[in-house]
Amino acid sequence: MRFNGMAAPAWTAPMLDRANQAAPLALLLGCCLILAFPASGRTLFYILCSLSLLALPLAMFQSRDAESKALNLLLSLALMIFIAFRAAWLWHFPAPADPTLFSVAFAYQLSNKIWLSALPLLLLPLWGSFGRRLSPACATLAMVSASALLSIITLKAWHDAHGVRVGLGGLYATGAAYLLCAIHFFALLLFYPFRLKKWQWLGLCLLIALQFMSIVATGTRAALLVYLFVLGCAVLWRFGLNQSWRTYVIAALLAGLALWSSWAVVGSRIKEAQTDLIAYSQGNADTSLGIRFSLWDAGAHAVRERPWGQGIQARDELFHQLVNDGALNKAALVMRDVHLHNEWLEIMSLQGVPGALSWLIFLSGFAIYGWKRGGFSRRFMALYVGFWLVFGLSDVLLLSPQIAMCGAMLAALGLYLAPIFDARNEAAL
Repeated sequence: MRFNGMAAPAWTAPMLDRANQAAPLALLLGCCLILAFPASGRTLFYILCSLSLLALPLAMFQSRDAESKALNLLLSLALMIFIAFRAAWLWHFPAPADPTLFSVAFAYQLSNKIWLSALPLLLLPLWGSFGRRLSPACATLAMVSASALLSIITLKAWHDAHGVRVGLGGLYATGAAYLLCAIHFFALLLFYPFRLKKWQWLGLCLLIALQFMSIVATGTRAALLVYLFVLGCAVLWRFGLNQSWRTYVIAALLAGLALWSSWAVVGSRIKEAQTDLIAYSQGNADTSLGIRFSLWDAGAHAVRERPWGQGIQARDELFHQLVNDGALNKAALVMRDVHLHNEWLEIMSLQGVPGALSWLIFLSGFAIYGWKRGGFSRRFMALYVGFWLVFGLSDVLLLSPQIAMCGAMLAALGLYLAPIFDARNEAAL
C-alpha cells in the first residue's frame, strides 16, 4: 500500500498530525529534563527515538517536491556518514588495554549509540509532511518559559552553593553553560518575526537578565563572552544602527547594570585567567589554562605524527613518549583519560583527517540545508552549527551524553519549528 500525503488512509493522517503537534513540546521538555533531571531526560530521549522509528515508515511515503527531497537526502546522508564513520573507527581500532582509558572508549561508544538512536528522531521531521502544527506564539511561549525556568533553577543552585560556580543535573559547569546558551539563544531566536508591545519588551529584557545571570552562575568564561557577543549581534541584526540616542543610553545602562551585578564572578574569573597566563609564560602549566594549552599541544603533535588516525591506547602511548622526549609538557597527561578540550583536535588526534572530514560533512549538511531552505531554517541552522563550532574550540561536546542528547533533540526541534515560522508570520505575539 502506498501512502501519499493527505491522500493516505484517514487513520494515518490524524494520528501523525497529533504527534506532530505534541513532538516539539516533548522535545523541549526533554532538553529541560536533560539539564534538570538527567535520568528522566535520558528516558524521554529514548522513548522519543523509539516512537520516531515507528512513525518514520509512514512519514517517508508522503510525496514532496524534488528540491525538498534533494535537501532532505543531503542532510540525511550527512548524518549517516558521520555516524557510520565513527562506528567504523570504533570497530577498526582495538579497545584500550589500560583500565584508566576505559572511560574514554566508553564515552565514544555511548556517543555513537546516542546519535544512532537519534537518527529516526531527526529524519521524522525531515520526511514527514503534516497538516496541523503548533502555532508560532505557542512555540515561542513554551521556549521562553523553558529558558526562564532553567535560568531560575540555575540561580537557585548558585544561591545554595553560596556563589560557587555550579552545573546542572550532574553536568559539569562548562557543559551546563553551553547547553544553557543554546536554549537561551533558541528562545531569543523565536522572537524575530514578532512585533512586541511595550510590556512584552519589558518581559524580554527581564528574560535576557535571567539568561545572563544564569551564565554568570556557571562561571564559564567562554559561554559568557559568546552570550554577550551573540546578544549584541542579535540586537544589531534586529534593529540596525539607526536608532535614537535614548535607545543607546538605555542599552548602555542595562549593560552597565548587568556587568556591575555580576562583577564579583566575572572579575574573579578574569583574574584567574591572568594568573594562569602569567604562570604558563613562566613555564608552569599546572593551571586550568596551562593544562588546556598543553592538551592542545599534545593534540597537534598527534595529528602531525599520525594524520590518518589511531586507537585510544596508541594515542596515550604517543603522549607518554612525547613527554619522555621533552617535546610535550607533562601537564598534558593530567587529563589524558578525559579529552583534549578541543573538538577538532580530539577528533583528528584519534580519527585523523577522515574523522575531521566526517564531522565537517555533519556540520555542512545542516549549514547547506538551512541556507537553501532560507527563512527560519537559515537562522536556526546558523545558531546550531555555530554552537558546535564555537564551543567546540574550548571543549569536547560530543563525548558528553547529556550534550549529545540535548544537541540531537534541539536539532529535531528546529526541524519541527521551521515550517511553522515560515508558513505563518504573525504580526503580534
